[in-house]
Amino acid sequence: MAKPKAPPVVETLERVDLDEDFSDVDGDLSNQFALKDPSPDRKYVWVHNDPQSIGLYKGDVRHYEVVYGQHDTARSVADAGIKDGEAVTMMDHVLMSCDRARADKRERFERLTNSNERKKLFRNAQGDTRLHRDDNGRWSRQEARG
Repeated sequence: MAKPKAPPVVETLERVDLDEDFSDVDGDLSNQFALKDPSPDRKYVWVHNDPQSIGLYKGDVRHYEVVYGQHDTARSVADAGIKDGEAVTMMDHVLMSCDRARADKRERFERLTNSNERKKLFRNAQGDTRLHRDDNGRWSRQEARG
C-alpha cells in the first residue's frame, strides 16, 4: 500500500510596507560613503586614492582639493575618527571637494554642450526630405542631396 502524501506546508509571510525606508539596514556601500557635516558651498566626490586619479581631479577646471580632517569638515558617516590634518579617506578612496558655484556652472556648460551636440546629430541624421507629386497624383519622398 502507498504511503499517504503529507499535506503541503503553507508559510505565512509578514507584509512589507513598500514605502518603508530600509537605507539604514540594507548594507548598501553607498551609505558608508554618505557624508556627515558637508558644507553647502562645496561639491564633494570620492576619488580612488592613487596619484593619477587625484591628479585628474586637481587638474580639472573645477579645481578639486583633497579634504583634510578638522573638527568642522565633511567626513564619511562610517569614519573611525580622523585626526586633524589627515586626509579624509574611506575604503581606498579620498574625499575631494570644489566650489559648488563653479561646479554647478561647469555642469550647466556640459549640459548645454551635450544638448547642442545632440541637436546637431539629430539634424544631420534627419536630413532634408522633400515630397514630390508625380503625373498620376501620387506622393513620393525624395531625399535632397547636397
